[in-house]
Amino acid sequence: MTIERSWAFFFLLFLLPAALNLVFRLRALEKLTDRESADYPWLRDCRQRMTMRSICWMAALALLCAALSGPSWGSAAVPVQRRGTAVCLVFDISWSMTAKDADSNGLTRLEAAAQYAEALLGRFEGAAVSVALAKGTGLAAVPLTEDLNAVIPLLRSLSPGLMTAPGSDIGAGITAAVRSFPAASGAAPAIIVFTDGEETIGSLAESVVAASGYGIPVFLLGFGNAKETEIISGDGVTLVKTALRSDKLKAAAKSAKTGPGLGAAVVTYVEAAAPGSAALILKALARHAGQGVIFESRPIPRYQLFLALALAFFIAGLALPELHPKSLPLSLYSLFLCLSLPLLLSGCSASLAGGAKVLEGAWHWQRGDYQRAAADFLDVTGLAMKQDDLTLLQYGLYGLGAVSVMQGEYEAALERLDSLSPDAPDALRFAALYNSGVMAYHTGTYERAAAFFRKALEIDPRSVDAKLNLELAGARTEMPAAPAEEEVLPATGQDDRQTAENALFSIIREQEQNRWKNSQTTTEHSGTPDY
Repeated sequence: MTIERSWAFFFLLFLLPAALNLVFRLRALEKLTDRESADYPWLRDCRQRMTMRSICWMAALALLCAALSGPSWGSAAVPVQRRGTAVCLVFDISWSMTAKDADSNGLTRLEAAAQYAEALLGRFEGAAVSVALAKGTGLAAVPLTEDLNAVIPLLRSLSPGLMTAPGSDIGAGITAAVRSFPAASGAAPAIIVFTDGEETIGSLAESVVAASGYGIPVFLLGFGNAKETEIISGDGVTLVKTALRSDKLKAAAKSAKTGPGLGAAVVTYVEAAAPGSAALILKALARHAGQGVIFESRPIPRYQLFLALALAFFIAGLALPELHPKSLPLSLYSLFLCLSLPLLLSGCSASLAGGAKVLEGAWHWQRGDYQRAAADFLDVTGLAMKQDDLTLLQYGLYGLGAVSVMQGEYEAALERLDSLSPDAPDALRFAALYNSGVMAYHTGTYERAAAFFRKALEIDPRSVDAKLNLELAGARTEMPAAPAEEEVLPATGQDDRQTAENALFSIIREQEQNRWKNSQTTTEHSGTPDY
Protein backbone atom coordinates (compact mmCIF):
# COMPACT_ATOMS: atom_id res chain seq x y z
CA MET A 1 0.00 0.00 0.00
CA THR A 2 1.30 3.45 -0.92
CA ILE A 3 0.20 6.91 0.21
CA GLU A 4 0.53 9.84 -2.19
CA ARG A 5 -0.21 12.71 0.24
CA SER A 6 0.65 11.79 3.81
CA TRP A 7 0.03 15.37 4.99
CA ALA A 8 -3.71 14.74 4.59
CA PHE A 9 -3.72 12.84 7.88
CA PHE A 10 -3.08 16.11 9.73
CA PHE A 11 -6.77 16.85 9.20
CA LEU A 12 -7.48 14.06 11.68
CA LEU A 13 -6.61 16.59 14.38
CA PHE A 14 -10.08 18.07 13.81
CA LEU A 15 -11.47 14.92 15.44
CA LEU A 16 -10.22 16.16 18.83
CA PRO A 17 -12.40 19.32 18.94
CA ALA A 18 -15.30 17.26 17.58
CA ALA A 19 -14.95 14.79 20.46
CA LEU A 20 -14.68 17.62 23.01
CA ASN A 21 -17.79 19.24 21.55
CA LEU A 22 -19.69 15.97 22.04
CA VAL A 23 -18.62 15.75 25.69
CA PHE A 24 -19.63 19.35 26.40
CA ARG A 25 -23.02 18.90 24.75
CA LEU A 26 -23.72 15.73 26.71
CA ARG A 27 -22.88 17.47 29.97
CA ALA A 28 -25.08 20.41 29.05
CA LEU A 29 -27.91 17.99 28.29
CA GLU A 30 -27.56 16.37 31.70
CA LYS A 31 -27.92 19.74 33.42
CA LEU A 32 -31.26 20.40 31.73
CA THR A 33 -33.04 17.46 33.37
CA ASP A 34 -32.85 15.97 36.84
CA ARG A 35 -31.73 12.35 36.79
CA GLU A 36 -34.50 11.39 39.23
CA SER A 37 -37.28 12.96 37.20
CA ALA A 38 -39.70 11.08 34.98
CA ASP A 39 -37.98 12.49 31.88
CA TYR A 40 -34.78 10.52 32.45
CA PRO A 41 -35.60 7.89 29.73
CA TRP A 42 -35.91 10.77 27.26
CA LEU A 43 -32.51 12.05 28.39
CA ARG A 44 -30.93 8.64 27.93
CA ASP A 45 -32.41 8.34 24.44
CA CYS A 46 -31.05 11.77 23.47
CA ARG A 47 -27.60 10.82 24.74
CA GLN A 48 -27.57 7.66 22.66
CA ARG A 49 -28.70 9.43 19.50
CA MET A 50 -26.23 12.26 19.91
CA THR A 51 -23.35 9.85 20.56
CA MET A 52 -24.21 7.62 17.61
CA ARG A 53 -24.51 10.55 15.18
CA SER A 54 -21.22 12.09 16.34
CA ILE A 55 -19.33 8.79 16.03
CA CYS A 56 -20.65 8.20 12.49
CA TRP A 57 -19.74 11.71 11.35
CA MET A 58 -16.28 11.54 12.91
CA ALA A 59 -15.73 8.26 11.10
CA ALA A 60 -16.83 9.96 7.85
CA LEU A 61 -14.27 12.71 8.46
CA ALA A 62 -11.52 10.14 9.06
CA LEU A 63 -12.43 8.33 5.83
CA LEU A 64 -12.36 11.62 3.89
CA CYS A 65 -8.83 12.21 5.18
CA ALA A 66 -7.89 8.72 4.03
CA ALA A 67 -9.34 9.40 0.56
CA LEU A 68 -7.50 12.73 0.34
CA SER A 69 -4.20 10.99 1.13
CA GLY A 70 -4.41 9.13 -2.20
CA PRO A 71 -4.12 5.48 -1.09
CA SER A 72 -3.37 2.78 -3.64
CA TRP A 73 -2.59 -0.91 -3.55
CA GLY A 74 -2.34 -3.64 -6.13
CA SER A 75 -1.23 -3.07 -9.72
CA ALA A 76 -2.78 -3.12 -13.17
CA ALA A 77 -1.43 -3.00 -16.70
CA VAL A 78 -2.27 0.39 -18.25
CA PRO A 79 -1.99 0.91 -22.04
CA VAL A 80 0.33 3.80 -22.98
CA GLN A 81 0.89 5.13 -26.48
CA ARG A 82 4.52 5.72 -27.42
CA ARG A 83 6.09 7.95 -30.07
CA GLY A 84 9.84 8.49 -30.41
CA THR A 85 12.52 7.58 -27.88
CA ALA A 86 13.83 9.21 -24.70
CA VAL A 87 17.07 7.69 -23.34
CA CYS A 88 18.70 8.43 -20.00
CA LEU A 89 22.41 7.59 -19.71
CA VAL A 90 23.31 6.66 -16.13
CA PHE A 91 27.05 6.75 -15.33
CA ASP A 92 28.51 5.08 -12.29
CA ILE A 93 31.29 7.53 -11.35
CA SER A 94 32.44 5.77 -8.17
CA TRP A 95 36.17 5.23 -7.61
CA SER A 96 36.00 1.63 -8.81
CA MET A 97 35.36 2.99 -12.32
CA THR A 98 38.89 4.45 -12.33
CA ALA A 99 40.42 0.96 -12.62
CA LYS A 100 42.55 0.74 -15.78
CA ASP A 101 41.35 -2.61 -17.04
CA ALA A 102 38.86 -1.60 -19.73
CA ASP A 103 41.29 -2.59 -22.50
CA SER A 104 44.89 -3.56 -23.08
CA ASN A 105 45.97 0.09 -23.45
CA GLY A 106 45.21 0.97 -19.83
CA LEU A 107 41.94 2.77 -20.48
CA THR A 108 39.89 3.29 -17.34
CA ARG A 109 36.38 1.95 -17.09
CA LEU A 110 34.95 5.46 -16.89
CA GLU A 111 36.86 6.62 -19.97
CA ALA A 112 35.68 3.57 -21.89
CA ALA A 113 32.10 4.23 -20.78
CA ALA A 114 32.31 7.85 -21.99
CA GLN A 115 33.67 6.79 -25.40
CA TYR A 116 31.03 4.08 -25.70
CA ALA A 117 28.25 6.57 -24.88
CA GLU A 118 29.58 9.12 -27.36
CA ALA A 119 29.54 6.48 -30.08
CA LEU A 120 25.94 5.60 -29.20
CA LEU A 121 24.89 9.25 -29.40
CA GLY A 122 25.93 9.29 -33.05
CA ARG A 123 23.32 6.59 -33.72
CA PHE A 124 20.45 8.17 -31.81
CA GLU A 125 18.32 9.69 -34.56
CA GLY A 126 15.45 11.86 -33.36
CA ALA A 127 15.86 10.73 -29.74
CA ALA A 128 15.93 12.89 -26.64
CA VAL A 129 18.75 12.20 -24.17
CA SER A 130 19.33 12.95 -20.49
CA VAL A 131 22.25 12.10 -18.19
CA ALA A 132 22.21 10.94 -14.57
CA LEU A 133 25.22 10.37 -12.31
CA ALA A 134 25.48 7.72 -9.60
CA LYS A 135 27.96 7.66 -6.75
CA GLY A 136 26.92 7.72 -3.10
CA THR A 137 23.60 9.13 -4.36
CA GLY A 138 21.87 9.82 -7.66
CA LEU A 139 21.76 13.10 -9.55
CA ALA A 140 20.12 14.20 -12.83
CA ALA A 141 23.02 16.10 -14.40
CA VAL A 142 21.51 16.94 -17.82
CA PRO A 143 17.72 17.21 -18.31
CA LEU A 144 16.01 15.60 -21.28
CA THR A 145 17.11 17.36 -24.47
CA GLU A 146 17.19 16.72 -28.20
CA ASP A 147 20.44 18.67 -28.51
CA LEU A 148 22.86 15.75 -28.26
CA ASN A 149 25.85 18.08 -28.48
CA ALA A 150 24.96 19.40 -25.02
CA VAL A 151 25.76 15.96 -23.56
CA ILE A 152 29.23 15.49 -25.06
CA PRO A 153 31.10 18.03 -22.83
CA LEU A 154 29.88 16.19 -19.73
CA LEU A 155 30.94 12.83 -21.14
CA ARG A 156 34.48 14.10 -21.65
CA SER A 157 34.74 15.37 -18.07
CA LEU A 158 33.36 12.40 -16.13
CA SER A 159 35.24 11.70 -12.90
CA PRO A 160 34.50 10.70 -9.28
CA GLY A 161 35.20 14.30 -8.30
CA LEU A 162 31.91 15.47 -9.82
CA MET A 163 30.09 14.25 -6.70
CA THR A 164 31.25 14.39 -3.08
CA ALA A 165 28.92 11.69 -1.68
CA PRO A 166 31.01 8.68 -0.61
CA GLY A 167 30.28 5.09 -1.58
CA SER A 168 28.49 3.68 -4.60
CA ASP A 169 24.70 3.60 -5.06
CA ILE A 170 23.86 2.55 -8.61
CA GLY A 171 20.18 2.20 -7.76
CA ALA A 172 19.96 5.89 -6.82
CA GLY A 173 21.16 6.80 -10.31
CA ILE A 174 18.45 4.62 -11.88
CA THR A 175 15.83 6.26 -9.66
CA ALA A 176 17.04 9.71 -10.76
CA ALA A 177 16.81 8.53 -14.38
CA VAL A 178 13.17 7.45 -13.92
CA ARG A 179 12.32 10.86 -12.49
CA SER A 180 13.99 12.63 -15.43
CA PHE A 181 11.26 11.46 -17.83
CA PRO A 182 8.25 13.82 -17.99
CA ALA A 183 5.02 12.14 -16.93
CA ALA A 184 3.02 13.51 -19.90
CA SER A 185 5.61 12.68 -22.55
CA GLY A 186 4.63 10.40 -25.42
CA ALA A 187 8.21 9.24 -26.03
CA ALA A 188 9.23 5.69 -25.18
CA PRO A 189 11.70 5.93 -22.24
CA ALA A 190 14.77 3.72 -21.81
CA ILE A 191 17.73 3.66 -19.41
CA ILE A 192 21.32 2.64 -20.16
CA VAL A 193 23.52 2.13 -17.10
CA PHE A 194 27.32 2.29 -17.50
CA THR A 195 28.77 0.49 -14.50
CA ASP A 196 31.02 -2.27 -13.23
CA GLY A 197 28.50 -3.59 -10.72
CA GLU A 198 30.47 -2.52 -7.65
CA GLU A 199 28.19 -0.92 -5.05
CA THR A 200 28.32 -0.27 -1.32
CA ILE A 201 24.53 0.20 -1.06
CA GLY A 202 22.65 -2.80 -2.44
CA SER A 203 19.77 -0.97 -4.13
CA LEU A 204 20.46 -2.00 -7.73
CA ALA A 205 18.00 -4.90 -7.94
CA GLU A 206 15.19 -2.97 -6.25
CA SER A 207 15.54 0.09 -8.50
CA VAL A 208 15.75 -2.05 -11.63
CA VAL A 209 12.49 -3.82 -10.72
CA ALA A 210 10.81 -0.44 -10.08
CA ALA A 211 11.92 0.99 -13.44
CA SER A 212 10.81 -2.16 -15.24
CA GLY A 213 7.41 -1.90 -13.56
CA TYR A 214 6.96 1.54 -15.11
CA GLY A 215 7.48 -0.01 -18.55
CA ILE A 216 11.03 1.37 -18.90
CA PRO A 217 13.58 -1.09 -20.31
CA VAL A 218 16.95 -0.99 -18.56
CA PHE A 219 20.27 -1.97 -20.16
CA LEU A 220 23.01 -2.79 -17.64
CA LEU A 221 26.23 -2.22 -19.58
CA GLY A 222 29.21 -3.80 -17.79
CA PHE A 223 32.75 -2.37 -18.02
CA GLY A 224 35.97 -3.81 -16.69
CA ASN A 225 37.64 -7.18 -16.32
CA ALA A 226 36.45 -10.18 -14.34
CA LYS A 227 39.95 -10.39 -12.83
CA GLU A 228 40.35 -8.18 -9.76
CA THR A 229 42.46 -5.03 -9.96
CA GLU A 230 43.86 -2.87 -7.16
CA ILE A 231 42.91 0.80 -7.01
CA ILE A 232 43.23 3.62 -4.47
CA SER A 233 39.90 4.37 -2.78
CA GLY A 234 38.41 7.81 -2.29
CA ASP A 235 40.48 8.59 0.81
CA GLY A 236 43.63 8.54 -1.36
CA VAL A 237 45.37 5.98 0.85
CA THR A 238 43.50 2.68 1.10
CA LEU A 239 44.09 0.03 -1.56
CA VAL A 240 41.01 -1.98 -2.55
CA LYS A 241 40.37 -4.68 -5.12
CA THR A 242 37.69 -4.26 -7.74
CA ALA A 243 36.45 -6.20 -10.76
CA LEU A 244 33.52 -6.39 -13.15
CA ARG A 245 30.73 -7.93 -11.07
CA SER A 246 28.85 -9.48 -13.95
CA ASP A 247 27.12 -12.04 -11.70
CA LYS A 248 25.57 -9.26 -9.64
CA LEU A 249 24.39 -7.41 -12.77
CA LYS A 250 22.91 -10.60 -14.24
CA ALA A 251 21.13 -11.31 -10.97
CA ALA A 252 19.64 -7.80 -10.98
CA ALA A 253 18.38 -8.30 -14.54
CA LYS A 254 16.89 -11.65 -13.59
CA SER A 255 15.14 -10.21 -10.54
CA ALA A 256 13.26 -7.77 -12.79
CA LYS A 257 11.89 -10.65 -14.86
CA THR A 258 10.46 -12.35 -11.78
CA GLY A 259 9.36 -9.12 -10.05
CA PRO A 260 5.78 -7.84 -9.77
CA GLY A 261 4.04 -5.92 -12.54
CA LEU A 262 1.95 -7.12 -15.47
CA GLY A 263 3.49 -4.59 -17.81
CA ALA A 264 7.10 -4.98 -16.72
CA ALA A 265 9.68 -4.11 -19.36
CA VAL A 266 12.77 -6.10 -20.20
CA VAL A 267 16.01 -5.62 -18.25
CA THR A 268 19.12 -6.77 -20.13
CA TYR A 269 22.71 -7.23 -19.07
CA VAL A 270 25.22 -6.53 -21.83
CA GLU A 271 28.98 -6.77 -21.51
CA ALA A 272 30.47 -3.72 -23.20
CA ALA A 273 33.49 -5.61 -24.58
CA ALA A 274 31.30 -8.26 -26.24
CA PRO A 275 31.11 -8.04 -30.06
CA GLY A 276 27.89 -6.45 -31.28
CA SER A 277 26.86 -5.08 -27.89
CA ALA A 278 26.06 -1.63 -29.29
CA ALA A 279 24.02 -3.08 -32.15
CA LEU A 280 22.05 -5.14 -29.62
CA ILE A 281 21.15 -2.03 -27.62
CA LEU A 282 20.23 0.03 -30.70
CA LYS A 283 17.98 -2.72 -32.08
CA ALA A 284 16.24 -3.09 -28.74
CA LEU A 285 15.67 0.67 -28.52
CA ALA A 286 14.24 0.78 -32.05
CA ARG A 287 11.95 -2.12 -31.25
CA HIS A 288 10.80 -0.44 -28.02
CA ALA A 289 10.09 2.87 -29.79
CA GLY A 290 8.14 1.14 -32.54
CA GLN A 291 5.75 -0.69 -30.24
CA GLY A 292 3.19 2.13 -30.49
CA VAL A 293 1.16 1.00 -27.49
CA ILE A 294 2.76 -0.72 -24.52
CA PHE A 295 1.50 -1.64 -21.09
CA GLU A 296 2.88 -0.13 -17.92
CA SER A 297 2.30 -1.48 -14.43
CA ARG A 298 0.59 1.23 -12.40
CA PRO A 299 -0.73 1.14 -8.81
CA ILE A 300 -4.52 1.05 -8.55
CA PRO A 301 -5.93 4.13 -6.76
CA ARG A 302 -8.44 3.32 -4.03
CA TYR A 303 -9.69 6.75 -2.99
CA GLN A 304 -13.15 6.02 -4.49
CA LEU A 305 -13.68 3.27 -1.91
CA PHE A 306 -12.92 5.63 0.98
CA LEU A 307 -15.17 8.33 -0.50
CA ALA A 308 -18.05 5.87 -0.78
CA LEU A 309 -17.54 4.70 2.81
CA ALA A 310 -17.36 8.30 4.05
CA LEU A 311 -20.66 9.09 2.34
CA ALA A 312 -22.19 5.92 3.78
CA PHE A 313 -21.15 6.86 7.33
CA PHE A 314 -22.47 10.39 6.86
CA ILE A 315 -25.88 9.04 5.85
CA ALA A 316 -25.68 6.52 8.69
CA GLY A 317 -25.23 9.45 11.06
CA LEU A 318 -28.57 10.74 9.85
CA ALA A 319 -30.41 7.42 9.73
CA LEU A 320 -29.16 5.28 12.63
CA PRO A 321 -30.09 7.68 15.46
CA GLU A 322 -33.70 7.51 14.23
CA LEU A 323 -33.96 3.79 15.02
CA HIS A 324 -37.00 3.76 17.28
CA PRO A 325 -39.86 1.28 17.61
CA LYS A 326 -42.39 3.85 16.39
CA SER A 327 -40.38 4.72 13.30
CA LEU A 328 -38.88 1.29 12.62
CA PRO A 329 -39.96 0.93 8.94
CA LEU A 330 -38.51 4.31 7.99
CA SER A 331 -35.34 3.66 9.98
CA LEU A 332 -34.80 0.24 8.41
CA TYR A 333 -35.25 1.78 4.96
CA SER A 334 -32.68 4.48 5.75
CA LEU A 335 -30.27 1.86 7.08
CA PHE A 336 -30.68 -0.28 3.96
CA LEU A 337 -30.06 2.74 1.72
CA CYS A 338 -26.96 3.64 3.73
CA LEU A 339 -25.45 0.16 3.47
CA SER A 340 -26.30 -0.31 -0.21
CA LEU A 341 -25.04 3.10 -1.37
CA PRO A 342 -21.43 1.95 -2.04
CA LEU A 343 -22.80 -0.90 -4.15
CA LEU A 344 -25.02 1.51 -6.07
CA LEU A 345 -22.06 3.80 -6.73
CA SER A 346 -19.88 0.95 -8.00
CA GLY A 347 -22.61 -0.77 -10.03
CA CYS A 348 -22.72 1.57 -13.02
CA SER A 349 -23.71 0.04 -16.32
CA ALA A 350 -21.08 -0.68 -18.93
CA SER A 351 -22.48 1.98 -21.28
CA LEU A 352 -22.27 4.62 -18.57
CA ALA A 353 -18.73 3.52 -17.77
CA GLY A 354 -17.76 3.83 -21.44
CA GLY A 355 -19.27 7.30 -21.69
CA ALA A 356 -17.43 8.38 -18.56
CA LYS A 357 -14.19 7.09 -20.06
CA VAL A 358 -14.81 9.15 -23.22
CA LEU A 359 -15.30 12.27 -21.09
CA GLU A 360 -12.14 11.48 -19.13
CA GLY A 361 -10.15 11.10 -22.35
CA ALA A 362 -11.53 14.38 -23.70
CA TRP A 363 -10.58 16.12 -20.45
CA HIS A 364 -6.99 14.82 -20.63
CA TRP A 365 -6.84 15.81 -24.31
CA GLN A 366 -7.90 19.38 -23.50
CA ARG A 367 -5.22 19.57 -20.78
CA GLY A 368 -2.52 18.41 -23.21
CA ASP A 369 -1.93 15.08 -21.44
CA TYR A 370 -2.06 13.07 -24.66
CA GLN A 371 -0.48 9.98 -23.13
CA ARG A 372 -3.33 9.52 -20.64
CA ALA A 373 -5.90 10.56 -23.26
CA ALA A 374 -4.67 7.80 -25.59
CA ALA A 375 -4.89 5.28 -22.74
CA ASP A 376 -8.49 6.37 -22.03
CA PHE A 377 -9.57 6.07 -25.66
CA LEU A 378 -7.85 2.69 -25.94
CA ASP A 379 -9.92 1.54 -22.97
CA VAL A 380 -13.02 2.87 -24.74
CA THR A 381 -12.32 0.91 -27.93
CA GLY A 382 -11.55 -2.25 -25.96
CA LEU A 383 -14.78 -1.93 -23.96
CA ALA A 384 -16.78 -1.21 -27.13
CA MET A 385 -15.44 -4.28 -28.94
CA LYS A 386 -16.06 -6.45 -25.88
CA GLN A 387 -19.71 -5.31 -25.71
CA ASP A 388 -20.17 -5.00 -29.49
CA ASP A 389 -21.15 -1.34 -29.05
CA LEU A 390 -20.63 0.29 -32.44
CA THR A 391 -21.46 3.83 -31.30
CA LEU A 392 -18.97 3.73 -28.42
CA LEU A 393 -16.34 2.31 -30.78
CA GLN A 394 -16.74 5.30 -33.13
CA TYR A 395 -16.05 7.72 -30.29
CA GLY A 396 -13.01 5.71 -29.22
CA LEU A 397 -11.55 5.71 -32.73
CA TYR A 398 -12.22 9.42 -33.14
CA GLY A 399 -10.49 10.13 -29.83
CA LEU A 400 -7.41 8.12 -30.87
CA GLY A 401 -7.33 10.06 -34.12
CA ALA A 402 -7.48 13.35 -32.19
CA VAL A 403 -4.54 12.27 -30.03
CA SER A 404 -2.52 11.26 -33.10
CA VAL A 405 -3.13 14.68 -34.65
CA MET A 406 -1.76 16.51 -31.61
CA GLN A 407 1.30 14.26 -31.61
CA GLY A 408 2.01 15.04 -35.28
CA GLU A 409 1.14 11.55 -36.57
CA TYR A 410 -1.07 12.71 -39.41
CA GLU A 411 -1.09 9.46 -41.40
CA ALA A 412 -2.08 7.40 -38.36
CA ALA A 413 -4.78 9.95 -37.54
CA LEU A 414 -6.16 9.83 -41.08
CA GLU A 415 -6.34 6.04 -40.95
CA ARG A 416 -8.24 6.06 -37.66
CA LEU A 417 -10.67 8.76 -38.73
CA ASP A 418 -11.21 7.02 -42.07
CA SER A 419 -12.16 3.83 -40.21
CA LEU A 420 -15.30 5.47 -38.78
CA SER A 421 -18.50 3.73 -39.81
CA PRO A 422 -20.96 5.45 -42.18
CA ASP A 423 -23.57 4.81 -39.49
CA ALA A 424 -21.71 6.97 -36.95
CA PRO A 425 -23.50 10.11 -35.67
CA ASP A 426 -23.52 12.98 -38.16
CA ALA A 427 -21.68 15.31 -35.80
CA LEU A 428 -18.88 12.76 -35.41
CA ARG A 429 -18.64 12.08 -39.16
CA PHE A 430 -18.56 15.80 -39.93
CA ALA A 431 -15.80 16.42 -37.37
CA ALA A 432 -13.78 13.48 -38.71
CA LEU A 433 -14.05 14.66 -42.33
CA TYR A 434 -13.35 18.29 -41.42
CA ASN A 435 -10.28 17.42 -39.36
CA SER A 436 -9.06 15.02 -42.05
CA GLY A 437 -9.23 17.91 -44.48
CA VAL A 438 -7.16 20.10 -42.16
CA MET A 439 -4.52 17.36 -41.81
CA ALA A 440 -4.44 16.74 -45.56
CA TYR A 441 -3.97 20.45 -46.09
CA HIS A 442 -1.04 20.54 -43.68
CA THR A 443 0.61 17.59 -45.44
CA GLY A 444 0.36 19.37 -48.81
CA THR A 445 -2.27 17.09 -50.43
CA TYR A 446 -4.65 19.88 -51.32
CA GLU A 447 -6.88 17.89 -53.67
CA ARG A 448 -7.44 15.34 -50.93
CA ALA A 449 -8.15 18.14 -48.46
CA ALA A 450 -10.73 19.66 -50.81
CA ALA A 451 -12.42 16.25 -51.15
CA PHE A 452 -12.67 15.95 -47.35
CA PHE A 453 -14.13 19.44 -46.97
CA ARG A 454 -16.62 18.75 -49.76
CA LYS A 455 -17.82 15.56 -48.03
CA ALA A 456 -18.09 17.44 -44.75
CA LEU A 457 -20.32 20.05 -46.44
CA GLU A 458 -22.57 17.26 -47.68
CA ILE A 459 -23.28 16.46 -44.01
CA ASP A 460 -23.53 20.06 -42.77
CA PRO A 461 -23.97 22.56 -45.65
CA ARG A 462 -24.23 25.44 -43.15
CA SER A 463 -20.62 25.19 -41.95
CA VAL A 464 -18.88 28.42 -42.95
CA ASP A 465 -15.52 27.08 -41.76
CA ALA A 466 -15.69 24.11 -44.12
CA LYS A 467 -16.64 26.44 -47.02
CA LEU A 468 -13.69 28.71 -46.28
CA ASN A 469 -11.21 25.85 -46.13
CA LEU A 470 -12.67 24.26 -49.27
CA GLU A 471 -12.16 27.52 -51.13
CA LEU A 472 -8.58 27.80 -49.90
CA ALA A 473 -7.73 24.17 -50.72
CA GLY A 474 -9.21 24.57 -54.20
CA ALA A 475 -7.14 27.70 -54.75
CA ARG A 476 -3.94 25.90 -53.72
CA THR A 477 -4.56 23.10 -56.21
CA GLU A 478 -4.58 25.67 -59.02
CA MET A 479 -1.78 28.01 -57.92
CA PRO A 480 0.59 27.88 -54.89
CA ALA A 481 -0.15 30.57 -52.35
CA ALA A 482 2.33 32.87 -50.66
CA PRO A 483 4.15 31.44 -47.64
CA ALA A 484 2.17 33.73 -45.33
CA GLU A 485 -1.08 32.18 -46.56
CA GLU A 486 -0.09 28.57 -45.96
CA GLU A 487 -1.08 28.39 -42.29
CA VAL A 488 -4.58 27.28 -41.36
CA LEU A 489 -5.29 29.11 -38.11
CA PRO A 490 -8.07 28.61 -35.54
CA ALA A 491 -10.99 30.99 -35.52
CA THR A 492 -10.24 32.05 -31.95
CA GLY A 493 -6.93 33.69 -32.88
CA GLN A 494 -5.19 32.58 -29.68
CA ASP A 495 -1.47 32.30 -29.02
CA ASP A 496 0.84 29.67 -30.54
CA ARG A 497 0.41 27.14 -27.77
CA GLN A 498 -3.39 27.32 -27.89
CA THR A 499 -3.24 27.28 -31.70
CA ALA A 500 -1.50 23.92 -31.58
CA GLU A 501 -4.02 22.58 -29.07
CA ASN A 502 -6.99 23.75 -31.18
CA ALA A 503 -5.55 22.47 -34.47
CA LEU A 504 -8.47 20.07 -34.91
CA PHE A 505 -10.84 23.01 -35.30
CA SER A 506 -8.61 25.22 -37.49
CA ILE A 507 -9.76 27.51 -40.32
CA ILE A 508 -7.92 29.93 -42.54
CA ARG A 509 -6.61 33.25 -41.37
CA GLU A 510 -8.81 36.33 -41.14
CA GLN A 511 -7.72 37.81 -44.43
CA GLU A 512 -8.82 34.66 -46.27
CA GLN A 513 -12.19 34.89 -44.52
CA ASN A 514 -12.55 38.47 -45.66
CA ARG A 515 -11.64 37.38 -49.18
CA TRP A 516 -14.39 34.77 -49.06
CA LYS A 517 -16.94 37.28 -47.76
CA ASN A 518 -15.99 39.78 -50.45
CA SER A 519 -16.40 37.18 -53.16
CA GLN A 520 -19.70 36.07 -51.62
CA THR A 521 -20.98 39.66 -51.59
CA THR A 522 -20.02 40.08 -55.23
CA THR A 523 -21.78 36.84 -56.14
CA GLU A 524 -24.98 37.84 -54.36
CA HIS A 525 -24.91 41.19 -56.12
CA SER A 526 -24.73 39.44 -59.48
CA GLY A 527 -27.85 37.46 -58.67
CA THR A 528 -26.23 33.98 -58.55
CA PRO A 529 -27.35 31.91 -55.52
CA ASP A 530 -24.79 30.53 -53.07
CA TYR A 531 -24.25 26.81 -53.64
